[in-house]
Amino acid sequence: MGYEFFNAFLEAIPDSAWHQLTAGVYPITSVFPSTTVAALTSLWTARSPLEHGLIAYELLLKDLGLSAKMIELTPSVSREPDWLIKAGLIKPEEFMPLPLLSELLGGAGVEVYGLMYKPYWRSGLTQLHLRGVKPLGYFTLTDLMVTLRDFLNAQTDGPFYLWVYWPGLDTLGHMYGVDLIRLRAEFEEVGRLLRDLVLAGLSAPARDGLMILVTGDHGMVTTPEEATIMVRSEPELMRPLAFLPTGEGRAAFLYVRPGAEAEVRRYFAERHPGRFVVWSGREAVRGGLFGRGEPPDYTWDRVGDLIVVARGHNALYWGITPNQLRGRHGGVESAEMVVPLIRLKF
Repeated sequence: MGYEFFNAFLEAIPDSAWHQLTAGVYPITSVFPSTTVAALTSLWTARSPLEHGLIAYELLLKDLGLSAKMIELTPSVSREPDWLIKAGLIKPEEFMPLPLLSELLGGAGVEVYGLMYKPYWRSGLTQLHLRGVKPLGYFTLTDLMVTLRDFLNAQTDGPFYLWVYWPGLDTLGHMYGVDLIRLRAEFEEVGRLLRDLVLAGLSAPARDGLMILVTGDHGMVTTPEEATIMVRSEPELMRPLAFLPTGEGRAAFLYVRPGAEAEVRRYFAERHPGRFVVWSGREAVRGGLFGRGEPPDYTWDRVGDLIVVARGHNALYWGITPNQLRGRHGGVESAEMVVPLIRLKF
């Protein structure tokens, strides 16, 4: 959910439940790339993408000799979830070895809980992020809200931190693009249920000392098919590449054959002028694009020789299945980079 979307939503729907719910809203930035893997890892580690190294959905794992999807922890060409874990090639606690927010809070006497769509608890990314988190699950939006209300009413002893993840806007945005009718209707339903099912049902003890914040890990832009370059069908681009890109469709990491960087830059400058920005991977790291800090060796390996960032509504696609996404994120447009931090009143 982007900050621009939230403000436009409030202006378009003056009687929305979100007007009653919002005590304050503040623009904050996501990270680069503006995508779930990088942003949620930063949230759970309090480290920049540069430091934690989980910088995109698809990454080159040099020590394994393959590229892999980070949400499923499986090779890019595989559809079997957690294949890298099942094969013994990755141990979650070693693959992402930084201290987690749950561990830091737990050490300070704070109970940490996570409320998430139940099938997501089995994902590889969840195993990386939610070590030590007490799991709560839901199947539907109303199930989420009832579970949230009942949990808050039951927590009257000691400090706790509850993280709730709801993927509805992201899912709709990917499938339809920034379709305002669908997205606004879905977001309004979230606000209505928060007001009528959760907050209206909180006991006085549950309200005491409670703070609820709502934000997004990134925004979204529409990427229509006509603005998406099908990399596999572009021989002038494929020829200088050592293998297929990794990263994100709006922030692609390219590994280039020796001496061929100029050929890649020329392809984008001449064939697609103004649609993409091409940076040297090392220059992007040194310039702070991935945040501050000291990068581990594997971050250097994962950024590639060149980084291609999409402008406007453009994207690259190199998948082995048909492109079904009409909305993407990962780039640096304000619609995908700036998100709201909403403080609820009750």
